[in-house]
Amino acid sequence: MADFTTPLPQAGGAASSATGPGLVARAKEMLPAYATRIKALSTSFFNPLEFSRPTSQTEWVARVSANAFHFKLIYFCFFAPILVNTMMSSMWLQIGALVLCGAWGYAYGVRAADEQILGIPLSKSLTCSALSVLVMLLTGMVNALFYTLVLFSLVGMPHMSLHNMPSAADALDAVEMQTLAPG
Repeated sequence: MADFTTPLPQAGGAASSATGPGLVARAKEMLPAYATRIKALSTSFFNPLEFSRPTSQTEWVARVSANAFHFKLIYFCFFAPILVNTMMSSMWLQIGALVLCGAWGYAYGVRAADEQILGIPLSKSLTCSALSVLVMLLTGMVNALFYTLVLFSLVGMPHMSLHNMPSAADALDAVEMQTLAPG
């Protein structure tokens, strides 16, 4: 008969790293790596010699998808302040953001078990997602998100369209290979 009283090593590590000082320590370790990655990406991102007009629609689509994936960290750094500024522009948007953060924090930080509505067990992610959609519709967050996406696309889409597709020998690849090297 197997002994199920002691948890597996994987289970203990996953539970302890989700909360507590492990999360803060991991964030402090990741910040220099993100700063290095942004520095390596920015040399190609802002280089005017790497811009040209696409010759066809298929090349345009390929450029947009390749650049969106390759420069996602820099695009996020441009998108996040626009989103925060938009979310802080109205009291209802601020209330909606607080309700969403509170609901998700309560579900995953305080409450350990799944919810039950009329005796039917619902997962935390399903319950929080349904509540999030309702709150976003009631407070106008959907309109604010749409406005932010349109405003960001005025800056992001020209860059994604005109920047040449990243090559295999990009500086970011060299930085990533250095982090994988032993030693």
